[in-house]
Amino acid sequence: AGGGGGGGRAAAAPRGVYIYGDPGAGKTMMMDMFHETVRRAGLPSRRAHFHDFMLDMNRDLHRIRKQVGGVRDPLALVAQGFVRESPLLCFDECHVLNVGDALLMRSFFERLFEAGGTVVATSNLAPDELYSSGINREVFQPFIDAILKHCDPIRLTVGEDFRSSK
Repeated sequence: AGGGGGGGRAAAAPRGVYIYGDPGAGKTMMMDMFHETVRRAGLPSRRAHFHDFMLDMNRDLHRIRKQVGGVRDPLALVAQGFVRESPLLCFDECHVLNVGDALLMRSFFERLFEAGGTVVATSNLAPDELYSSGINREVFQPFIDAILKHCDPIRLTVGEDFRSSK
């Protein structure tokens, strides 16, 4: 995953993956195995569950606003910081329930991809099904477009609920 400074997408960041399927299909288990393998290989990656990710992003956004003041695009600085720390984001349980999260995720992920970040995500929903009946869904559509542009969607189908076999 390319490094690089300034604006624009870093050179040739690897495509990400968006894995979706029914609850219990093994998506989180696969994410955990992938993240552990990447870590052991010495590649920087951040693994975050949706709720923890939203808290981290909001905390970083608050910190940047305090430090820098009225910057035009504070989410770009948050995304650049994420990519500097770890160009790979392992994002577990991607879902969107309210318009505030929808707007933050859209803006953050557009800037994360522009900064050269790569995303491996899991969700119970296909990208086009995210926030499907949400208020002002059209303002969230660029998030879906960015995911489809930078990640390969893979539907995981299995006949067993792996949560019950632990």
